[in-house]
Order: sequence, then structure tokens, then C-alpha cells
Amino acid sequence: MAGIEREMQPELYKRQLDDSVPCWFIARGRTEAIITRWEAETVSDQPIKTSEKPKNSCIRTYTGILFDFLEPDNFNIVDISHALSQICRFGGHCLRPYSVAEHSVRVSYACPPEVALWGLCHDMGEAYVGDVCRPLKHLLNMTAYRNHERRTMSALCAWLGLGSDEPAEVKAADRVLLVTEQRDLMHGSIPDFDIIPLKNRIKPWPYQVANYLFQLRYAELKGWKLLWTDRIILWWLKRTLI
Repeated sequence: MAGIEREMQPELYKRQLDDSVPCWFIARGRTEAIITRWEAETVSDQPIKTSEKPKNSCIRTYTGILFDFLEPDNFNIVDISHALSQICRFGGHCLRPYSVAEHSVRVSYACPPEVALWGLCHDMGEAYVGDVCRPLKHLLNMTAYRNHERRTMSALCAWLGLGSDEPAEVKAADRVLLVTEQRDLMHGSIPDFDIIPLKNRIKPWPYQVANYLFQLRYAELKGWKLLWTDRIILWWLKRTLI
């Protein structure tokens, strides 16, 4: 389909790789199983009207869909993973680019299995409203932003079939990742919580890898059929992150 990458281009970013990402994995490119299933479930037979003029309350997403902040819908995993993989945590003030998509994948593995999907999706709303630093988000004059964030996340939870309240286990895993990220990715950072960080050090992935792994983890948690090579990648991912 138009506007969606069919293959990754390893030559564009292979110099960024370190020992945290195996090269045999990068060479495969994006799994066709995920894209095929996504097309079957979310793409209309009618072509996207990319010339359609958006309303003032709309943005156009990566796949060309219009997203309305006042009536949030038209969600799809390709838009979400693409956007989250290019949004940097901590307002960009980390040692290396570290995406919300990567953070979400790591949180999903830090959660108990029964809430892993919630862990992966806990920051999905940021694909549309952006990642505003927490101290700024909670200022009094940011009420309108918080309302839009809640509205978008509520609609996403309904689309995903998740409850509207974030489980306590997900909040706990998110905090563990936060103090781990502060240890590994920030200069002179004092942890926000008195929590023991994860043992393994974080070595951020290139955004293309974060995009791919977010989709792959989503497909696994939704019970989609995966290729045997995708299962090997998920096995490697679980072994390195837990």
C-alpha cells in the first residue's frame, strides 16, 4: 500500500548498530506477516484521499489518514509504531536518541505477562499528542493538553479492548524503566523513585529497529500468526531484555 515501507534499508543506518542489535536480524527487514495482517484488518478498499483538506482539529498521519483530536479514531498500528519510533524520550535530552517505541517494548517485558499488552500500549497516545515532559505536562495551564491526552488514550483503549484504567503492574514497570533510563541515558540524573533499576544496561536501538520490534511485539501479544524467523527474534529480545 502507498506510503508504507515494504522493506528496510540497512545501508541507511547500519553504522549506528552496536552489539545490542544482531546484524542478521536487521538484514531481514520488516516482517510481511504483520503488514499483511494489518492491511486485512484496518485498510479500507477505498483509496486514501490524500488531497482531502484537514479540519483545524486534524493532523495527517504517516499512512495519510486524518486524525481528529476532537473525535479520535482511525487508529492503526503502523501509524502508531512509526510515530513512537521517532519521538525521543526526555524531550531529547538523553545521551543518545531513545524512542518512546523502544521504551514501550521494554516496559511490556518488565510487566507480568497478563498485562504485557497494556505495558506495550501505555504511551500509545503520544503517537498523536506527542511526548510532553512530565514537569511541563502537569503545570496548571496545561489542562487542555491533558484533556486531549486522556481523550485520545481512552479511545485507544476502546480500540485495543483494554480497560480504561492503567494496571498498577504497568505503572510499576514504567517506573523501573524510568530509573533505568535515568541511570543509563542521562548526565548527572538523580532517580525520580527509590527503585532498583534493571540489571541490563540500555543501549538504544536505531528508530527503524524500534519501529519494527514494536510492531512485532504487538503482533505477538495480539496472537497474530508469525513467521518462524519472527519467533526467533522475539526469543532473542526476551532473553536480552529480561
